[in-house]
Amino acid sequence: MNGPDVPVERVGHATIRKLAGEGGAVSLVTPAIYYDITIDPSATENFPIADGWQGFVYVLSGLGSFGNPAETVGDGEIGILGPTGGLNVIAGTSGVRFMLGAGQPLREPIRWRGPYVD
Repeated sequence: MNGPDVPVERVGHATIRKLAGEGGAVSLVTPAIYYDITIDPSATENFPIADGWQGFVYVLSGLGSFGNPAETVGDGEIGILGPTGGLNVIAGTSGVRFMLGAGQPLREPIRWRGPYVD
């Protein structure tokens, strides 16, 4: 997927590249989002996530505090999100860039020997 194919939105102190899901470059059958988000240094932003969804953040660069209660996550680390209905992020002094993936749980068994569910 090339840069011009990915919708970019500036919201408050955040730049959101919508890779997949609502408003994204790729439409999905199962409700989910996959975004590349950059937040300005020391800024706070809140991102809506549907109630009951589960997800994760993967920090590409910088440091941020994610969720409530806040969990600090840095370069190359993953934070797991609970079904809270939203994500509050406080960027570190250098800002933070992270991938946000979230979606409706499939409630299907996981096949550990393959990248799929039943």
